[in-house]
Amino acid sequence: MQLEGAQMETNRIRGLDGLRAIAIVSVVLFHLYPYDVVGGYVGVCLFFVLSGFLLGYRSFLDMSQMKFHALRFYGKRLLRIYPGLFAMVFVTCGGLFLLSPQVLHGRWEEVLSIFLGYNNWWQIIRESSYFARISGSTPFLHIWSLAIELQFYLIYPLIFYAFLWMVKHFRKRGAWLILVMITLFSAIYLANGYMLGMDNGRMYYGTDTRVFSFLIGVCGGYYHITAKEREERSFPWLYYLAFAALLGLLVVYVLWMSGEESWAYIYGMQGMSVAFLAMIVLCADERLAIGRILDVAPLRYLGSRSYEIYLWHYPVVFYLHYRKWMQRPEYIALGILLSLALAEWTYQASGIFIKHRYPKLVGKIVFFIVSLGMIGMIGLGIYGFATTATIKSQDTATLQTELEDSTRALEKQQKGIEEKALPEQPEETKVAGYSDGKAVVDLNSVTIIGDSVCLSASEELLELLPAATIDAKESRQMKDAIEIVKQMKEDGTLGSTVVIALGTNGFFWQSEGQVLINEIGTDHNIFWVNVYGQHLEWQYRTNGTIRTLVRDNPNVQMISWVKLIRANQDWLYDDGIHVEKEGQQAYAQMIYDALNEYVPKE
Repeated sequence: MQLEGAQMETNRIRGLDGLRAIAIVSVVLFHLYPYDVVGGYVGVCLFFVLSGFLLGYRSFLDMSQMKFHALRFYGKRLLRIYPGLFAMVFVTCGGLFLLSPQVLHGRWEEVLSIFLGYNNWWQIIRESSYFARISGSTPFLHIWSLAIELQFYLIYPLIFYAFLWMVKHFRKRGAWLILVMITLFSAIYLANGYMLGMDNGRMYYGTDTRVFSFLIGVCGGYYHITAKEREERSFPWLYYLAFAALLGLLVVYVLWMSGEESWAYIYGMQGMSVAFLAMIVLCADERLAIGRILDVAPLRYLGSRSYEIYLWHYPVVFYLHYRKWMQRPEYIALGILLSLALAEWTYQASGIFIKHRYPKLVGKIVFFIVSLGMIGMIGLGIYGFATTATIKSQDTATLQTELEDSTRALEKQQKGIEEKALPEQPEETKVAGYSDGKAVVDLNSVTIIGDSVCLSASEELLELLPAATIDAKESRQMKDAIEIVKQMKEDGTLGSTVVIALGTNGFFWQSEGQVLINEIGTDHNIFWVNVYGQHLEWQYRTNGTIRTLVRDNPNVQMISWVKLIRANQDWLYDDGIHVEKEGQQAYAQMIYDALNEYVPKE
């Protein structure tokens, strides 16, 4: 995705295409396998640092040749970015219009944010809406980083001219130190945001919270272009060892360092950005062979097309997840090949129309034939977008009203039981719960903790289980449930039977589920409702986790919502997750029947 210098051959720094290749592979693997390659998102940090470094390096180079001008700078970046972006957006719209036109509904605001360069802020605002997040999965999710890059390009000439002014007044070293201090402040700003409770999405997508990676690169670029030539390095093997260690650190981060962890925002991305700058500087050092080693043909190929691959891979990955084809290796392989083919066409089109670089005769013929099809898809995409992008689903409005009504009903119930703990039963009459390998359910001592699917059926649940305590909320995650259980235990309001209806809003690991079970206690019955969504790509893994938890904990049983809803698809709203009234009643009845089976019969 990194743009600066991706196709510039003049004063080319060897090895940077290799780093771009490493970055794009990390990002693609993260999007394909987000629960396995948990730290692949850091590839975007590498792109940002590379962009900053090359901006700093090339702007000084242009200034020395009297070629740097703000309008020229803007024109080159817009010409580099927008043709491929335009093609990707409307070819994607054309493909979706043919295969799954409902995905295009309501997309006009998103596409507007893409072309006007504020998609990251649009996504931050969108994150505040549950419905946009859970039922509005998008093939353009990855454009947030391109938006940040565009916004940084917008302000970069001001940064460069300010730096030149500081060089004039404070000399080169003083100006560079001032820029380093500003960069340090921007890195601390992200960490401070986390500690002050800023939303993770806001920190991850925000231009102000991610600009430090660019600034770190700019500092390195300015230093590299202005540094005096030095003699041959003593003990060069130390530098090769350092680069190998940094590469190993990157591998560890990509495989094990989740973006959900606090340290990722406190020092993780900042530290990796510094590590990336060190890797870039070592590559750029002509006294070392690192750049030449990374300049091998496969890495150079991927790196030179990293922007195009970044553009095209995510719409393909989105559709693989959307159709639940991620369990099919042959589909994944075809998806990767399709992404590379589309990226190659875009790269060649850019070379012909912008760089005036023409392929050989056979290449021209193939390019011409493929271009006819791409132009047709772009036209179809424009038509499909124009006819569907403003359509809003009536189901969403109906569901929103139902959830708001259910939330008010639960708030009313909560007021009725506030500060009122469950009465302590005498020891001799305490029979409800789990003991001696036997589950006994008291319908007057039931706690239900769930997400929006459970919330939509809460009124029906209260009709069947009027004494139950229901705590259900939109967007609820596993970590939220653990805190809820702790609080209920402190208040004495946790029932002897607990129903967990979570997993719709994201995959959770077995260890997380086990923490919740341990917090509830082995003397409680636990019934876990499994997860269903027509296009919920983490459904299989989440339900696998639930099955493992049931197997390993004798007091836990599973209630199969999947089995019931698969046989009654007409209950589902357009989002493929939530259900209308008949389905809500069936959901509540399913839970009631599962509990009632363990009520002692007189």
